[in-house]
Amino acid sequence: MSLPEITSAVAEWSTEEILALEQSLHQILRQRGAGLVYLDDYGTATDAQLLSEADAAFAAYDAAEADAK
Repeated sequence: MSLPEITSAVAEWSTEEILALEQSLHQILRQRGAGLVYLDDYGTATDAQLLSEADAAFAAYDAAEADAK
């Protein structure tokens, strides 16, 4: 079954069934060591992506703070 076919089928499921699928997918990702996946208003991101973005933000803050001294 292709991803578009799966997406089309899942669109007809109940909210409870979709939530159960989401839990199953997260369990599979944990078993594979793929890290966490977050979904928010900006899209999806892995924990590695979020940590990288946070590191970049803190580095910019540290640089600005050093320049202010």
